[in-house]
Amino acid sequence: MRTSHWLKSSLSNQNKYPLLSILGGRELAILRGTNSFEGSLPTVVVAEPDLLRDILVKDFHIFPYRRPMTTGDPVADNMVSLMIGEDWKRVRTIITPAFTSKRMRQMSSIIDFFLFFQMSSIIDECSKSVVEVCEEYCEKGKPVDFKSTFGAFTMDVIAKSAFGTQINSHKDPQNEFVRKVRESFLNFTIPRMMLSILLPSWVLKCLPSSFNPMRFDKDNFFREVTMSIIKKRRETGM
Repeated sequence: MRTSHWLKSSLSNQNKYPLLSILGGRELAILRGTNSFEGSLPTVVVAEPDLLRDILVKDFHIFPYRRPMTTGDPVADNMVSLMIGEDWKRVRTIITPAFTSKRMRQMSSIIDFFLFFQMSSIIDECSKSVVEVCEEYCEKGKPVDFKSTFGAFTMDVIAKSAFGTQINSHKDPQNEFVRKVRESFLNFTIPRMMLSILLPSWVLKCLPSSFNPMRFDKDNFFREVTMSIIKKRRETGM
């Protein structure tokens, strides 16, 4: 009953199959909006710029709720992008003063300094490892595996800039940080992401953390590293 009513609504929809109701960019470009389905849930897809501006800016107070999405993990579920209702409003009230136009202008010089000085030194330091690896390949007369070489370079830069951890993924591929990142990417697959979105939160909580790419259990390596960094910075005032 609900499905047939939604299919007969005034919004145009060329696809009449609820579970496969997907429109591409070309179809959306000629429509102001369309009725669609997420599984069996009726939804409206808005494609008109003026309507989007009204929803996201002018009438934002009428549409404060986001799509409900739970991961079964207390850390991930408390991210601002996943919060809804009063919790979202409370956190937004706290963080909004930090992102006023005046403060953003003040942060601009700090960001510029970090990008042009600190990041350049980090990239320069990590690039030396890439040069050393390429020289080793040349001495042995072997072709350079650019995928693994620059993948390791990217990992070194992220570890140094985001986590303050000095690693050398080229010479130490069994480093704990390297292994955990590799495991995370192996777990981060499209089928697992789809299941983590479709399954209810109580089911996700029963599944092992390795199944759910959005889980950050107490024994999660990156959670422990992040919490130790926060603790250290609070103690040192940095």
